[in-house]
Amino acid sequence: MTQLTNPISNILIDMKKLILLTLVLGFFTTSCSDLFDEGDVKKSYDGPSVVAFYPLQQTKSIAATPVTGVDIQLIGEQRTSDLTVNFTVSSTSTAVSGTHFTIAGTSATISKGTSSVRVPINLVAGSLEEGEVKLVLELQGSSDVPASENLKLATVFIRP
Repeated sequence: MTQLTNPISNILIDMKKLILLTLVLGFFTTSCSDLFDEGDVKKSYDGPSVVAFYPLQQTKSIAATPVTGVDIQLIGEQRTSDLTVNFTVSSTSTAVSGTHFTIAGTSATISKGTSSVRVPINLVAGSLEEGEVKLVLELQGSSDVPASENLKLATVFIRP
């Protein structure tokens, strides 16, 4: 036995579903904007200025990439004067300076009006025949711009 349906009732049910969906979507789109501040929407940073390494981790082959590096980035407003940032080779490194790598100095300068500087790392050819060593750099920051606690270590795994 076939049941006949009323086309008008089907239209009313579809309209009710459409109205309900419109109300639900309207509620979510207006209430979600309160969850995010302007910085989230405009993708801007409004916290204190800090410096950070990028990338935090990488693996490099001496044979394929004899020169590599990490960037020190300024997170926050660009400066009107040069910013000198200090870093050290961490005691947790297994790579030995002069044997596996060389770095010219333990500071880098972010030029005024810019947001980053590259710290070149020269890998010493033939210093590894097998295995892997790691170079860990620790960002110290400067006298007025500290290093970000979560972004102050950069690790380079060095392979033959």
